[in-house]
Amino acid sequence: MVPSVRKSGSGASGLVDGNNPSLISLEGSNFVVNGHIFLSDVPDNITLSPSPATLTEKTICDNAGSFVGFDSKESKDRHVVHIGKLKSIKFMSIFRFKVWWTTHWVGSNGRDLEHETQIVMLDKSDDSGRPYVLLLPLIEGPFRASLQPGDDDYVDVCVESGSTKVCGAGFRSVVYLHAGDDPYNLVKEAMEAVRVHLGTFKLLEEKTPPGIVDKFGWCTWDAFYLNVHPQGVWDGVKGLVEGGCPPGLVLIDDGWQSISHDEDPITEEGMNAAVGAGEQMPCRLLRFQENYKFRDYESLKSLAAGADNKGMGAFIKDLKEEFNTLLEMLCEDYGGRVDLAKAYYKALTASVRKHFKGNGVIASMEHCNDFMFLGTEAISLGRVGDDFWCTDPSGDPNGTFWLQGCHMVHCAYNSLWMGNFIHPDWDMFQSTHPCAEFHAASRAISGGPIYVSDSVGKHNFPLLKRLVLPDGSILRCNYYALPTRDCLFEDPLHDGNTMLKIWNLNKFTGVIGTFNCQGGGWCRETRRNKCAAQFSHSVTAKTNPRDIEWNSGKNPISIEGVQIFAMYLSKSKKLVLSKPHENIEIALEPFNFELITVSPVTTLAGKPAQFAPIGLVNMLNTGGAIQSLAYTNDSNSSVQIGIKGSGEMRVFASEKPRSCKIDGRDVAFEYEGYMVVTQVPWSPPSGLSTVDYLF
Repeated sequence: MVPSVRKSGSGASGLVDGNNPSLISLEGSNFVVNGHIFLSDVPDNITLSPSPATLTEKTICDNAGSFVGFDSKESKDRHVVHIGKLKSIKFMSIFRFKVWWTTHWVGSNGRDLEHETQIVMLDKSDDSGRPYVLLLPLIEGPFRASLQPGDDDYVDVCVESGSTKVCGAGFRSVVYLHAGDDPYNLVKEAMEAVRVHLGTFKLLEEKTPPGIVDKFGWCTWDAFYLNVHPQGVWDGVKGLVEGGCPPGLVLIDDGWQSISHDEDPITEEGMNAAVGAGEQMPCRLLRFQENYKFRDYESLKSLAAGADNKGMGAFIKDLKEEFNTLLEMLCEDYGGRVDLAKAYYKALTASVRKHFKGNGVIASMEHCNDFMFLGTEAISLGRVGDDFWCTDPSGDPNGTFWLQGCHMVHCAYNSLWMGNFIHPDWDMFQSTHPCAEFHAASRAISGGPIYVSDSVGKHNFPLLKRLVLPDGSILRCNYYALPTRDCLFEDPLHDGNTMLKIWNLNKFTGVIGTFNCQGGGWCRETRRNKCAAQFSHSVTAKTNPRDIEWNSGKNPISIEGVQIFAMYLSKSKKLVLSKPHENIEIALEPFNFELITVSPVTTLAGKPAQFAPIGLVNMLNTGGAIQSLAYTNDSNSSVQIGIKGSGEMRVFASEKPRSCKIDGRDVAFEYEGYMVVTQVPWSPPSGLSTVDYLF
């Protein structure tokens, strides 16, 4: 058993495991990191224990983390305990604003925290040398923890079992503390340590996302709500195929189950009684079999072949699995919320492995640490934002716009936490919505699946074709999009100044997305998302190639020795050459965006010419089209690029090439503004082409 350290007088209680000294210690009344106080006035009943991960496993990181616990005089099913005061240190956090959804929140003091906070990161101080510090509430035994504001700027930990029959008085690991100089590595290292500590989940890097992440999809929800039916789905898919955007993924949302309200006869399916979004939530499940609309469906293909294939199994290819976190409300007589969740997720994992090839589901409405720590052993893909709302369900006409900014902020910041467990899915959108291009740009570089919820026959095909290739595949980034460092501790929704900037990596290029999301978000007074029109105005931001975390993911991009980057602005159709830390300025009106493909510039062998691939500029994720890149190392300077897709291909070249070839054949090209422009045709069946540039 790992020893704990209690506060005692004014003495220092440093933690050392022989190899990895912890940066965090409990010294007198203070939690200290690297010699700097980050939580003061720590009560006497608070304990600190070194992370056993570094004692039992290979070294996870350069320093060990520590666990916070406490002792109580009374055994209870719910404890709210001060762990220390937070004063004048900027933080970012993720908290639950609904039972099933979380979002980003910032502040500087303990009183600024929200209830049900799932993760807190304290900003570093370059002046003093204080590193970033992560506070991560955990599960311990049958108890689950979250953080919340306390009196007089205390940070409180709320530890609860969910059942009056499950009580406890002593805890040793309800919050994990970790420190480091890189905010992204900080979260990853902490999750690795907690993975070893709990042993109840697997990290995303240990799993493989399902193949649906690379397919364009269509979801039936906004098209039908609960009135979905086989013919409508058939017509919807047919329209997309005929329009040149074949969906490789069809998600049949609520409306196919056999459900009814409690007041309905158990023999009658009340499927059409509830037609509004959310009205199906309190319904009961009558049977595991699909409802009559899908149960009576007969496959036209099987009938033509003389077979009798009926029901849902004959109709669908992929299925969206939707989970929720209502277990916490049902746990009084079932051992408490943690034990009930363990049983539920164990059964769910077994079902996923049996019926969905181990990972072929999308987790939804799952934004709670119960799910992340207990439900992600097999599940590897999940929603990271609240629903896409076409309009404000509360009736605000401006919600058609400001809610779209909320959605992007939810997804971007939640991914910093959830992306360690599940591959982030930014949810559907409608291609005909007033902010459709705004959404499309974010989905294009999110790194997740792309699917729409268009009504049947109502599509913006020119926009969709900037996302979807003729074979139904998408140009997906190699990683998942995250906010840039300078956005982490800011408020891109209602401070009137901050532009949301996100970054991601393709195989050979990086990408930066800038979005003006100002105009509404969480309101502490009304306890809901609300319009903040006074902040909805033009915003200016600066960005540079170093906004991209090039060393991230399984396939990082080396920029060692790179002195110049080619930055292509998608909406402006402009090329900028930039040094690594040289800023360019972006000004955006509300709910507008810019996508910037960032490509390291290489000097060709045998010539003074410089070169950088850009990609297919007709696609929103321009650099995602580049599948391979090879430079010759002799005097016959040439570059060969493998391209997936079709359209206008651009590269930066400081000199005009003497010729260009596509699949070995000479083609015409233009040379303008130091860019070589060629037209790449679709090469069936895979859309892969080879483009050669000879200098």
